[in-house]
Amino acid sequence: MSLARFSVYRPVTVLMGMLAVLVLGVISWSQLKMDLLPDITFPVIAVVTVYPGVGPQEVEEYVTKPIEDQCGLVKNLKHLSSVSQEGVSVVLEEFEWGTDMDFASFDTREKVDQVIDQLPDDAHRPYIVKYDPSTIMPVMTLNVTGMDDQQALRKFTEDVIKRELEKVNGVAAVDVYGGLEREIQVLVDHGRLAAYGLSVQQIEQAIKAENLNIPGGHIELGQREFTVRTLGEFRRPEEIEHITVAVKDGIPIRLRDVATVHDTHKEIRQYSRLNTKPAVTLVVRKESEANAVELARAMRKAVADLNQRLPGQVRVTVSWASADYIERALHNMYGVAEEGALLAVVIIFLFLSSLRSTLVIATSIPLSIMATAILMRFNDMTLNVVTMGGLTLAIGRIVDDSIVVLENIFRHVEEGEAPVRAAVRGAGEVGVAIIAATLTTVCVFFPIALVGGLVGEIFTPMSITVTVALMSSLAVALTVIPMVSARLLRPSGERRPSHPLLRPVDQALQAWERAYRRLEHAYGTAIAWCLRNRALVLGLAGGIFLFSLSLTRIVGAAFFPHTDRGEFTLSLRMPVGSNVEQTNQAALFIERTMVAVPEIELVTSTVGESAGGMSTTSVREASFQVRLKPRRQRIRSTDDVIKELRDKFSKLPGAEISFQTGMSRGGDAPIIITIYG
Repeated sequence: MSLARFSVYRPVTVLMGMLAVLVLGVISWSQLKMDLLPDITFPVIAVVTVYPGVGPQEVEEYVTKPIEDQCGLVKNLKHLSSVSQEGVSVVLEEFEWGTDMDFASFDTREKVDQVIDQLPDDAHRPYIVKYDPSTIMPVMTLNVTGMDDQQALRKFTEDVIKRELEKVNGVAAVDVYGGLEREIQVLVDHGRLAAYGLSVQQIEQAIKAENLNIPGGHIELGQREFTVRTLGEFRRPEEIEHITVAVKDGIPIRLRDVATVHDTHKEIRQYSRLNTKPAVTLVVRKESEANAVELARAMRKAVADLNQRLPGQVRVTVSWASADYIERALHNMYGVAEEGALLAVVIIFLFLSSLRSTLVIATSIPLSIMATAILMRFNDMTLNVVTMGGLTLAIGRIVDDSIVVLENIFRHVEEGEAPVRAAVRGAGEVGVAIIAATLTTVCVFFPIALVGGLVGEIFTPMSITVTVALMSSLAVALTVIPMVSARLLRPSGERRPSHPLLRPVDQALQAWERAYRRLEHAYGTAIAWCLRNRALVLGLAGGIFLFSLSLTRIVGAAFFPHTDRGEFTLSLRMPVGSNVEQTNQAALFIERTMVAVPEIELVTSTVGESAGGMSTTSVREASFQVRLKPRRQRIRSTDDVIKELRDKFSKLPGAEISFQTGMSRGGDAPIIITIYG
């Protein structure tokens, strides 16, 4: 029994199948996570070791080289490189695409553990990171303002706000920048120290020995038990001054006799501002399995709840979120897909001139898309610009098979056959043809899934999406369309006269039909002329083809299309030897200049030393996250704003300025050259 015959004579079974696909599809679609691009696993592992306060040469000699020697023994290693800079060593291992990165990470850990004992005592334990841009790059930046006392603001941010935000599901880390960090300084008077015959090491040991809580076991009193502890940790700076450093001739020497204690803040090595005003910046990074869009929504809700409970003028502002652009991009893709589906239905209605036939064809679009959504959900795929692009591309092709089947069924009905028999015969006659046509199209897209490397990682989801959508449309054309046609189609002679309110529509369709017939006649005339002038037509076609090939050099090529994201990042690097104050003055000039630009809405700056992810910055570097106003509220594009700023900042003496918009670094610069070492 053919599929068409089965579907026509088993309508309840087919309807139940349709209902199951629609219900599961709607549930699956609602559960699909949103992202900008498909999940990409890069075959790169980084071994990061922090060695604070040490120059690049010493980091390379005592940390990087020993780790490199061991990492070179890791299996399936393709390329090994390293970066040694002040206070940090990064060794990068690159593997072939398709390598099991879990095993590679385990192998790397095993090799690095063998060299830990050879590293300097002050060097931190190396940590191994699988390179994942989604977890290394921040997903949100927040700024805390509202206190004049920057030390109190920093402490409040770390003790209250940071802890609240870290509770949000999916947050891996919240890094804090800016403000002033509290520090208790013991300033030794070397003259008095020498007079008492003491050393700085003795003072250090005395402070460590006194600043302890010592457990003392437990005691029992009757039927009750008590834990015993000796509380010695300092609670106030004044307590430090009273500790005994040494005893000379039976006389105790107090710390206050040889030093003074100051409750102050650490040396300023970084600044953080929001629109030129001091602020504490929070940078949020997500877990590897978390979704950026869902996390951003949860974070915004947490920030809104937090702002209602914060004291005084303290407020948390979301200055940047990667999910904003993702949602805008996907919203645009949704609109394009909806417009494409609507236009397809309208065109079908115009050419078939039948509401019943149009409804029959239109059923193939939601059924095919919902079937694709089910597969995407159970394969942990995401809704992103690639998969949505595949669905949008497939919408125009989804209805083709159904149109062919319906047209042949309608022909049999017009010839006088019963609708049920016409549905079986009509679908059976064109079944092989539409299967061949669909498989031909599938053969164009499916091989993309077999491509290796980064291109395969990005475009395989699109290949799978298009393939499943087309195969689903084929199944719909061979089952659902015959079943529905057998019950909805009727010969034109049996059609009821239209309702008076629909007569204008009928008249418009008749006018369209007359215009189409004239176009069809003109097309026939053109075809006849082409057949009489075959050589000329073939020559013109060949010439146009060759000319189009020459245009490829003019059009150019890019891995990702350039878009106006409404945001960009500016990086500043001052000359070698610049201190944090010099960098801060240049950063202030840049901030004030950008805030004065009418298209710019927010400027978040981080100046000086910072560390996060796999990178660190020095005191001669600064980073600025800039958010522009919505596109409808500004005249100029992001590139126009960047061009103006580049001209203004080109006069900064010795400063290196670079821009990053989305995934392309350097703004409109065609080539970027970076020199290391």
